[in-house]
Amino acid sequence: YIPGTVTAQTPNQQKVSLQTTTEYPKDGEIHIEVTPDQTENFTIRFRIPEWSSNTTVTINGEGISNVTPGCYLAITRDWKQGDTIDIKLDMRTRIIENQAGQKTEAGEYQALIRGPILLARDARFQDGSVLEGGMIKTDQDGYAVVTPSDVQTFPNHMEFVVETQSGAKYRMTDYASAGSTWTEESQYASWLTTGKEITPPLESDKEYVIYCVDKNRTVTMDQDTGNAFLSDSISVEQASPEQTWILEQQNGY
Repeated sequence: YIPGTVTAQTPNQQKVSLQTTTEYPKDGEIHIEVTPDQTENFTIRFRIPEWSSNTTVTINGEGISNVTPGCYLAITRDWKQGDTIDIKLDMRTRIIENQAGQKTEAGEYQALIRGPILLARDARFQDGSVLEGGMIKTDQDGYAVVTPSDVQTFPNHMEFVVETQSGAKYRMTDYASAGSTWTEESQYASWLTTGKEITPPLESDKEYVIYCVDKNRTVTMDQDTGNAFLSDSISVEQASPEQTWILEQQNGY
């Protein structure tokens, strides 16, 4: 599915052209206009990728049923000039985990694939270790929460923002664009570690409070003076295994 026009012969040896308009694989919307020299009954087959679990196909605005992933959709009808086919592929981002029993010293790994495109972290984004994937946020169907970026950080074909369960975000690009400087500047990775959460970045327009929990006692920071306020006697000079220090956004984590 690429933009352009293809001309072929029908079973009756007349000419038919199929003009495709699409930005696939940036998105999954494909528009095809069929133009035969004369109206004729013949079959056109459309490839439905195996990964596209929820594909919609319409002919002149009318929905087609029995669309099966991993198969060709055969449509036989009297095709006439001006007939249109619209295909919408399922471009949700899938999380692929390394095979069972293949755990490495670094732990488990995961990769993100959006439609047919493998994604990669790249050091040029300057948003953390390219090896860390964290606990990726998913929707109700188990797909990763990934949105197209509204900016282009460096020359690439595609750029996306990935969310984690803690609220942290990092950017990924298509694999073909990753590592394109061939230097350490663009170190990249597609297999990312999982199981370790990524700390959310601080935001300049938010207020935060830092406090410590030590055997059910807490110490907080006075917002006006910047001094520690002790709810009970806690040593702030020496940390201990019983102390947990928490940085929390004022209106929620």
